[in-house]
Amino acid sequence: MRIMIIPLLAIFMVACSNGDVSEVQQQVNETSYNVNIPEHTNYDILSIWENESMSLDSLIVNYGHRASSEPNLEIAELADFEYVYGGYDGELEINLEIHVSPTIPTLSEEVTIGGHPVEATQFGEDNENVSHHFPHGDYFYSIYYLGDEVMVEDAEAFTQQILEEDVE
Repeated sequence: MRIMIIPLLAIFMVACSNGDVSEVQQQVNETSYNVNIPEHTNYDILSIWENESMSLDSLIVNYGHRASSEPNLEIAELADFEYVYGGYDGELEINLEIHVSPTIPTLSEEVTIGGHPVEATQFGEDNENVSHHFPHGDYFYSIYYLGDEVMVEDAEAFTQQILEEDVE
């Protein structure tokens, strides 16, 4: 009996720890986007929105530290975009945009991250923030690293994580 309980407990713990990402992925799977939403080791997913405009269709994923355990439904009601997941209050650290059409940043330079070419820009008052832009699978990704605590090495690691993910 003990032999069966330990493996079942381990499976239960893994399922509970990954429950949030699974819920996120289920919600995204109901959209027109065929993408996997990456988990970040330091930040929670605050919200996911689908923007369907005539000029730029995109799926927008916001990462940060949650300030609440329940979504703020007022955020979803005020948004101009279609709510997909979350709407949690919190400090925004990373904004991931997945576009259907190419996005070309101005004043960018090509860098190599994990063997992949990436267009990188710096922005903010003192150019303290960085963004990465690249095609991946059928989509075009733009990642804006906004938070003061997001270091360049962390930004490159997260971008590399996305680039190394298998796409269908």
